Amino acid sequence: MFDYLPVFATPFFKGHLEVPQGALIYWEEMAATEGRNRSNRGGWQSKECIGGPFAIELQTYLQKAFPNFDVASMWVNVNRPGDENVPHIHPGSDLAFAWYLTDSEGLKVQNPNIFPQFNLLREFSHREGNVYESIDFNFAAGDIVVFPSHCVHSVNRNSGTTNRVSMSGNLKWNPRTAETNATGNQGQLSQALSE
Repeated sequence: MFDYLPVFATPFFKGHLEVPQGALIYWEEMAATEGRNRSNRGGWQSKECIGGPFAIELQTYLQKAFPNFDVASMWVNVNRPGDENVPHIHPGSDLAFAWYLTDSEGLKVQNPNIFPQFNLLREFSHREGNVYESIDFNFAAGDIVVFPSHCVHSVNRNSGTTNRVSMSGNLKWNPRTAETNATGNQGQLSQALSE
């Protein structure tokens, strides 16, 4: 028999930052203004909001956790009942993130190896080393997820009765010093995400 060796994993990170008082009310009221359409089908997406209301807390948290990355873009999604986001990627960036201002379910991320390993992913059990074609995530208010922006992801149709609200965006790699190595970064990341 063979032992399974889970190598070449895709890095995903989960953190938590309490939702500031008033943030949810502010963004739900803003959703009555003109937004933009990207991957959203229904719902509302804000225009660029780096440095805007309730964004500074998240920017500071991300810069501390990922010191060699810059926040390149940021926006807010308000998905009302029945709304969804179709599969998409975030080209031109290195990491994508979402900070959930409400309890939210339905983030679906496709395995980035689905095309070259399609037959293998169908063959092996999902219980054997996270061999999935895709994974659905559920998050609580305040949770943050960060993952490579080349991963195809979508948000399932909101089947609930309340809005799902998140602040999303992109991080771009911009190393501060040549002396920082992966071990040092991982230590800083682990410490920042646990605070």
